[in-house]
Amino acid sequence: MNLEYPYSYQNVEDMASKYLPEEQIVVMRKAYEFAKVAHEGQFRKSGEPYILHPVQVAGIFSGT
Repeated sequence: MNLEYPYSYQNVEDMASKYLPEEQIVVMRKAYEFAKVAHEGQFRKSGEPYILHPVQVAGIFSGT
């Protein structure tokens, strides 16, 4: 586990599946896939892939 970026999309989905119905997990998965493709090749000022930040935020919210 990367301490700076502790969540992968799969971690987020696993946490969310504990309290969301499967239909909402499917929507979440489609949204992630869409965003991943839409932001492919985009990087933050730090040089990290753009998609890392939204996944980390989702991980924070999913774990609460």
